Amino acid sequence: MTALAAVAAALGAAWLWFLALGRASGRVKRLLLRATLLGVVAALLLAGVQRGVLLRSSVGFRAAIAMAMAIVAVGYLYLIRFCASCGRMVRNLRVRDCPRCGAPLPNHGME
Repeated sequence: MTALAAVAAALGAAWLWFLALGRASGRVKRLLLRATLLGVVAALLLAGVQRGVLLRSSVGFRAAIAMAMAIVAVGYLYLIRFCASCGRMVRNLRVRDCPRCGAPLPNHGME
């Protein structure tokens, strides 16, 4: 593992910690999560294009890969909720109130 990969892994872990437990408003963290998911999908597509995987494959395979990435991204956006008052990330849809501050949570992450 190179030093650059170790630094990137540490920054990624710190970013995920901030999204999960950091203190910011729920609206800001929801926007940051959406930007992060779009960035990850774009990076995966760019890596596929640079390595020629998407250029040499059939149209059906390209469509299947695009649909799979879209389904995973939308699924994450739906399942991950943020508390409006304290910003805590909650991934359990059964929990009605925020575990940190007790404020009511949205029904799903797309609200």
